[in-house]
Amino acid sequence: MENAIANGETAGESKGAHQAPEKDNDLTAGGHELPRDWLFVACVGVLAIACAWFNAPLMTLLQKGIPDDKLGRVMGLFTAMNGLAIPIGTALGGAIAEVTGTPMFFTIDGAFMLALGAGIALSKSVRQLY
Repeated sequence: MENAIANGETAGESKGAHQAPEKDNDLTAGGHELPRDWLFVACVGVLAIACAWFNAPLMTLLQKGIPDDKLGRVMGLFTAMNGLAIPIGTALGGAIAEVTGTPMFFTIDGAFMLALGAGIALSKSVRQLY
């Protein structure tokens, strides 16, 4: 203890207590390692392509299916609902990821997206649109 005080340290401190922790090269969020492998990157790429592939026909269907006098209202509501869904989804996803861990959240979310996409693709009413 006397040596510690002589070295300018207070009680409870040790010489190495204030050293910066060693940096590792892992990308972490909340103490959980994020999935960084090729499969994750490929799935995100497929999701991005699927979103673009889905949104273009959706806008066309809305424009063709809605009477011209109501199209502005419908598009305004559609845009507002999309804008509202982004922060709500982000907050909800973040809360779930904190509880389950990031890798598990992405696994659950990916399975949910696959099931939702399959349900939409297999829907009789959607198939009649083609």
